Amino acid sequence: MSAQPALILPPELTINPPLTPAEVDEVRTFIDTLAFDSGVSSVEFAAEVVEHAGPPDDADAALPAGAYWRIQNDDEAEWAMRHLAEAEANRAAILEQQAAYIERIETWTKNALRAPDRDRAFFGGHLEAYALERRRRNPKDATLALPSGTVRTTKASPKLAVEDDETVATWGRETLADDVYPTVVKSKVLLNGLKALGTITSRVTGRWVAVLSCGCEQTATPEEAAELEGSEILCPVDPEEHGTVDVTAVWEETEPCVVDGAGQVIPGTTVTPEHITAKATPA
Repeated sequence: MSAQPALILPPELTINPPLTPAEVDEVRTFIDTLAFDSGVSSVEFAAEVVEHAGPPDDADAALPAGAYWRIQNDDEAEWAMRHLAEAEANRAAILEQQAAYIERIETWTKNALRAPDRDRAFFGGHLEAYALERRRRNPKDATLALPSGTVRTTKASPKLAVEDDETVATWGRETLADDVYPTVVKSKVLLNGLKALGTITSRVTGRWVAVLSCGCEQTATPEEAAELEGSEILCPVDPEEHGTVDVTAVWEETEPCVVDGAGQVIPGTTVTPEHITAKATPA
């Protein structure tokens, strides 16, 4: 007995829906149109709309309401969840129909190909065997040219393949000279060993900023930043308006990295910074 599908509550019956059905359709059209004009998928553009959502400024006043809407409370979150549940159900139905179509096409193709594949193997096999026999008798007779087609025979050079890396590595350690062995066998990086060797920390990315009392910022080298800290300088952004200002703070941007015992960054490595993710899944 198959399980009953989950009941999807209509989004429009939510308490105080933040957008009307017409406004939702408007933002859908906005996303599809702008995505097409920008040469990206609607999925990618929808993600950008979410990332940049917020109160519109004067330049964005013409955007549809859904382009800058954000969830403000649990009722709006429930409204959005119902839309997500509806989208997931529609997507599942489409993929189910796709699977049914694919199965029908594959069944038809398998049945339709049975006869031509049979004849292809039978007559093609006889032609190839005949051409090989002709070449065995006369090595220069590499091509069989017929009114309805050609059978070519090709001489292939030997091709080396490795079936068991560990067996080859053991052989190399026992028989090859130390300076020759690395040219035959190379090991991959073992992540656990690298973690045990290194320490995750952070490093300066090179961007130093002097924060001025007028609110402006000035990019500086580490040496310049050290000299500017606690001093007074002429505002480099708008000297006529701001005049002489105090350098109130100096800060630096950093990024996570892994260093060895000597404190040196291990090359060829990256560290994903600590972060929090969220995934909405309807019931």
